Amino acid sequence: MNVRSIVRLEGNLVSAPRAATVRFLADALRLTGTDRDRFARAAQGATPAQGATPVADPVPAQLPPSVHCFVGRRDELSRLDALPADGDAVVVALSGTAGAGKTALAVRWAHAARTAFPGGQLYLDLRGFDAVHRELTPAEALENLLGALGVPPARMPAGLEARAALYRSLLADRRVLVLLDNARDAEQVRPLLIGAAGSLVLVTSRDRMTSLVALNGAHPLQLGLLSADESEQVLLHRLGRRRVSAERAAAREIAERCGGLPLALSIITARAQQEDVPLATLAAELRQADGRLDALDAGDAPGQVRTVLSRSYVTLSNSAKRLLRLIGRAPEPDLSAAAMERLHGQTRRETRYAVAELIRANLLSERIPGRYAVHDLLRNFVNDLDRAGSVDEARC
Repeated sequence: MNVRSIVRLEGNLVSAPRAATVRFLADALRLTGTDRDRFARAAQGATPAQGATPVADPVPAQLPPSVHCFVGRRDELSRLDALPADGDAVVVALSGTAGAGKTALAVRWAHAARTAFPGGQLYLDLRGFDAVHRELTPAEALENLLGALGVPPARMPAGLEARAALYRSLLADRRVLVLLDNARDAEQVRPLLIGAAGSLVLVTSRDRMTSLVALNGAHPLQLGLLSADESEQVLLHRLGRRRVSAERAAAREIAERCGGLPLALSIITARAQQEDVPLATLAAELRQADGRLDALDAGDAPGQVRTVLSRSYVTLSNSAKRLLRLIGRAPEPDLSAAAMERLHGQTRRETRYAVAELIRANLLSERIPGRYAVHDLLRNFVNDLDRAGSVDEARC
């Protein structure tokens, strides 16, 4: 790694502050002896020894592959395209319910925009709602990011603040795209933000990350569900026009029963492709409310709608869990705030907190002004919990 790139000093620093900064960063990297001397010479502007071959800074290109079947989302893509390209680094908080396709949208746009970020494209799954692994701490996340920027394990700073300082220093003069996927909340993300002009940090989360918008100036981007037409387009792309046309009524029912949730559509079409069953058979499975989530099971944990929804559910407070389960039992498709207060049976303040928590977690939406509803598949999920008796409601 070219040690000259490790130090990104802003402005024309006088020698004393510059030397102090060099010592600080050298200490952070735990450099000693010859390495420390080389670091100091490079930071002070010395040229490499004659005949030495300079080592280029690593330019990360870590974006995952884009999904092969991407439908709709034109408004969201246009809003990302319209973000300011100059000035301070831009932060985007892309949120939506579990299985809404946040990662697919973020990766799709990032690939299309990568040439605007010649300094590299960093990607990190923060595992905020992972069904298998625990979430990354900010310090662990920075260790991954610094490693991608060429910092070897032996020179990795030990503390969160030292890692964050080095991370920002390494990126200070670069125009980079940082995609932080599956964040738990704003607190996990905040130490990973950068200030490099022309750079962009795109964060995806099931949480709306309101404090990231309020305190860090993030641009909020809410991802909703696919329309009926877009859902049918997914079926056409994945199954082919001939098969969909042959069972038009069943295809429309599948699209409707999946409720515009991209994950559900992906799983059911994968089953249709691999099991070679009639679409009418799959539609019949989805028609059974007590078995709908069984039909949307691809086998492994990330490929189960039930598991994906459960990761959102377990993060809730007991009060919010209880309200969500009660909403799931209600016969009405949507409820007013007053109706939820009566249903909850708690004080107005406690109910408002629970409602706000469900909205922040993208588990409750205001589809009609003043009327709130949960997704049909989420309703199936919480009703399955009641049937299984898996949660002692008295403790909620």
